[in-house]
Amino acid sequence: MNIFWFIYFKIAHFFLKIHQFFFKKLEQPLVLDKTTQYIENQKTRFLKAIEYPKNSNIDSLFYSKKEFQEMLIDETNSLESTWKTRILCENTPRGNIIMYFDAYKIGFSYYADTAIPYNVLNAVAMKYVSVYNCHDFFLDNEIKDSPLIKIHIEEEPKAINQEITKKRNDKRKMLEDAPFAKLKNYSKNTKNTKESKDAKDTKEPAKDEKKKDYNRNRFICLGKITNFQIIKKQKRIFHGNGFKTNLLDGVKTEGELQKTVMNYRDYKNILRSAKSN
Repeated sequence: MNIFWFIYFKIAHFFLKIHQFFFKKLEQPLVLDKTTQYIENQKTRFLKAIEYPKNSNIDSLFYSKKEFQEMLIDETNSLESTWKTRILCENTPRGNIIMYFDAYKIGFSYYADTAIPYNVLNAVAMKYVSVYNCHDFFLDNEIKDSPLIKIHIEEEPKAINQEITKKRNDKRKMLEDAPFAKLKNYSKNTKNTKESKDAKDTKEPAKDEKKKDYNRNRFICLGKITNFQIIKKQKRIFHGNGFKTNLLDGVKTEGELQKTVMNYRDYKNILRSAKSN
């Protein structure tokens, strides 16, 4: 009897070892790749940070569409140039990224040496708005809602859509009033017509189930990192202060004399006047 149990346990142990050898990988938990892990880490930190949102660096002009547009008329406005100096250099699994917020385009401009997918750029934008205390600049309302979406994005498309709808209605009315006969198509039998009608009726409920359209962040690629200028060239502006000097008068006179075309008689007259003096 003891020999029987001994053989039984040996066989069971043998099959257990085989099972562990072939199915060991399936029993291990799935490991996220580096890109997914990076995105999840940034998202977790971002969601934790927006529990107490910080927008101390966002100027009040961003919350007034009229004042904001008036400010942008001046190309040398300080607000736009200030945000271009607030730069984030981030090392991601998809490559290095240099990013700043473009106040004119209401989006994030970036430099990168490789093609970066939206979800990675979105993760970098999460870090950017957290670093520079501007959470409302994050306009992906699938993750976070922002008041700037309604001010800068939703107002303009509504006006455009109304204009497009008006043009379409005018065109439809013009076609209805046109002197053309509407001929019925008798090529299909009544059975096919009925089937198509039933198919149409079955599809109508699906149209009512509209998916919510989310707004997305805008990302503007400015090229490779080598195109990024660390030192910004300042435009030289001369402010006249009334300072004058006669040190260069001789040089100016000589230059003007060389540009003057004269004949031999005028040349002799100049020599005579110089000798007489």
